[in-house]
Amino acid sequence: MNMMSNDFILVSDDENGEPTEVTVESDGSIYLPSIANQFPGTTTLKYRNPQTNAFRLIKCIEDVLYPPAEGWMGVTYITVKPGEDDRKRKRSEGEWMDTKRSMMGDISGGPPSLMAGQGMGGGMHRGGMMGMGGGGYGAGGATSAPPFKPTGVVGPGTPPNEAKVSQLLNRTGYNLERGPGERKYGAPPPDWDGDAPGDGCEVYVGNLPMDMYEDTLIPMFEQFGKIYEMRLKMDPNSGLGRGFCFVVYSCKDEAIKCVRQMKWYEIAPEQFLKVNIQINNCRLFVGNIPKDKEEEELLEKFGSIVKHLKKTIVYSTPGSNQANRGFCFLDFESHKAASDAKRKLLTLQVFNRELVVSWADTQEEPDEKKMEMVKTLYVKNLSVAATEEILRKTFEQFGNLEKVKKVRDFAFINFEERPHCLAAMEAMNGEYLEGSELQITLARPADRSERNRLQQKKEERKMMFRGRGGMGNMGNMGGMGYYAPPYGGMGMGGGYG
Repeated sequence: MNMMSNDFILVSDDENGEPTEVTVESDGSIYLPSIANQFPGTTTLKYRNPQTNAFRLIKCIEDVLYPPAEGWMGVTYITVKPGEDDRKRKRSEGEWMDTKRSMMGDISGGPPSLMAGQGMGGGMHRGGMMGMGGGGYGAGGATSAPPFKPTGVVGPGTPPNEAKVSQLLNRTGYNLERGPGERKYGAPPPDWDGDAPGDGCEVYVGNLPMDMYEDTLIPMFEQFGKIYEMRLKMDPNSGLGRGFCFVVYSCKDEAIKCVRQMKWYEIAPEQFLKVNIQINNCRLFVGNIPKDKEEEELLEKFGSIVKHLKKTIVYSTPGSNQANRGFCFLDFESHKAASDAKRKLLTLQVFNRELVVSWADTQEEPDEKKMEMVKTLYVKNLSVAATEEILRKTFEQFGNLEKVKKVRDFAFINFEERPHCLAAMEAMNGEYLEGSELQITLARPADRSERNRLQQKKEERKMMFRGRGGMGNMGNMGGMGYYAPPYGGMGMGGGYG
């Protein structure tokens, strides 16, 4: 089988058409926007399997194309695009919403029109964005995403106009670092005093036109607050953007305001921005692992494949001879290390099977006032012999109990009085009960919206796992309004059990 160079593949919109060389990244992946720039409307690629003569699709996840198991071959890959007739049919059936929005004059109702001289370039959609109470997509409209249209160009398709960018820098006083793969604006901004903004202040903006740069983006995003930095990702080969950027604001409220107003903003005809809070997640969920693998073996195996892995976390079922429930969590030193590992693991077979790899669910720290009212302990690492009756007798010596609920290898102990709850945690944490060392924290109150989100995530993972042997009980709510592992059971400091 003729294998392709590691540097590029051949892409065409027709089997008999003239192919174009598309660059392959160092890790073997290809950015979909790099192809959509030359073949607008492309959502993935397909190729004809030489053995069966049938077409086979290329895996595409989050605008990244991953090589097939045999690697990129010396064949021509054909672009795959949604049918225009199907698009028109959906519009006539009312599945598309009217995305023409009125331009508002202040931020509370949507961003005002861009200043003179800061236009979007040729062909840019001049329609405004909906307000919080308006129609259309986003926080005040439909809950589902609009139809997908890959990133493309909206102007002449040229690199940045440095004269316009210089005018922006003169106005704002910010610095701009120009690198081959990234342009970084700010970090820190002028007269910044103090540490960099923390978690929850960074906004991811995707599906940007590839020929849109700081002179247009900064006036659009600075309406929502003080920008600490903006990182615009670039394609070193074309000199154009890669279709996404990261905007860091000075505080969470500004980031939230940006997301609420810019989510699904129609920045060009039928081209909607993907906007969300960027969580610096350092933990991956890995499913479809063999259930006989111990934690140490998993750490050794994955540590030999990916870099900067700190530890693995597994959950077992009490009384079972299985070492895990078919999934584990991988903790990394940084978000970047976790992101690199995620991309690599999605392209490999580990333990002779294809893994399910995704970001682990993240949960914000509970409100301090809510935690000050908690009277329930989360007790984990329980043995099978530690029954609810034994737990009741063990903890009722500290005060009257309202309820004891054991689920597998953890339990919730609900006291009538908070001082008794705190006294029990102080005295019993680290003690042994029926042969197992107790690990005790205050239970984290469940939020209804977060509970629904986690349940939806659980169902999505179940669907991903069909046909792969399943992964046992994924864990759910503990039955008392508190989170149970693997999604909860957290103490004051957050994190997974």
